Amino acid sequence: MSDTLHNTSDHNMPDEDAPDNDGTSTLDEHTDATGADADTGNTPSGQAPSPTEIPFDIVYDDEDAITPAAVADGKPDDTPIGDQAEDPDGSPTTEPTADAGATSSDTSSIPTPANEHDSRTASEPDATPAAGDTEEDDHLAVTDEVADEILLKSYPTFALNHATLHDRKSGRALLDDVQLGFYSGRLYAVTTHDADQRHALLSVLGGLRRPDTGQVMLKSADLATMPSVAIRGHRIGLVPQRFAVRDDLDATSNLVYTMQAADRTFLRPMRDLAHDLLATVGFSAAATGTPAADLDMLDQRRLAIARAIACEATAVIVDAPTVSLDDAGSTAILTLLTTLAHDTTTPRCVIMVTDEERDLNAADERFEL
Repeated sequence: MSDTLHNTSDHNMPDEDAPDNDGTSTLDEHTDATGADADTGNTPSGQAPSPTEIPFDIVYDDEDAITPAAVADGKPDDTPIGDQAEDPDGSPTTEPTADAGATSSDTSSIPTPANEHDSRTASEPDATPAAGDTEEDDHLAVTDEVADEILLKSYPTFALNHATLHDRKSGRALLDDVQLGFYSGRLYAVTTHDADQRHALLSVLGGLRRPDTGQVMLKSADLATMPSVAIRGHRIGLVPQRFAVRDDLDATSNLVYTMQAADRTFLRPMRDLAHDLLATVGFSAAATGTPAADLDMLDQRRLAIARAIACEATAVIVDAPTVSLDDAGSTAILTLLTTLAHDTTTPRCVIMVTDEERDLNAADERFEL
């Protein structure tokens, strides 16, 4: 170290290397590698900077190895490190080397420790924070987590969002802040406390009546913003206990009548589509000629379900599907509803509003108001 650094004596002490009267220094360390004066930055005339030497700053890990003044002006302090330092009285004193090889007059190479932690003391914290240690990293991690939740979250196919409905005469709350969510591919059963509540729920789910407060959502759309023809035409299929079909029309004519009322364009003839729908629901009676009023209870129920899905409804609401049916008929209807709900080619959810135990047992999921 002492061979590569020149000692600088106090200005009050006489020295042959002290500055001249005009302030010009003859010391080697006051002139950088390019020949420019360290204080003025001027290059002596007639000399060009060497193209192979580039001045740069040296930052030391050990704060004691360099003075603040040297860091400020980008140059190593003239005080030797490890060999000699000056006491306040100006007398040199010997100090142990803080970091051997940390300072060098050779600007072409900088010794780098094998491990950056080797140049730090045991009590000095790691200067490089690990991922997630800073407030910014924590914020980014939380943001990513929230983004993942938003990407994974999906709207229910059909939902009641804080729906409330009061009886118009008594003011009783038939539906009180009801929240229900239904997804495609599942068969649901919803139980109610009494007949009035069941009728209120069916009217709200079917789009026949708007809730006093809250919303009925079909995916991301509010039923209140849709025209009735859109709700009844291809959004929601309703299978009530009464007036589900026209008694004076046969099965095929009932379905054609429904398609015409939907005000939609079909790619195939409506009567052909009607025959396919009747086959889908397992209709056993003659497709034409027999009025619906003359059909047995099971075929009437099948026809009502076929009419509900005739326009590719997204949600199908069925009121007590197995009431008045025997065990064989109940099993057939529940099997049909399960098949329609689980059909992957036509995504839909099927909702039964019922108190029948066999209906509840067939459902994929139950709700109780």
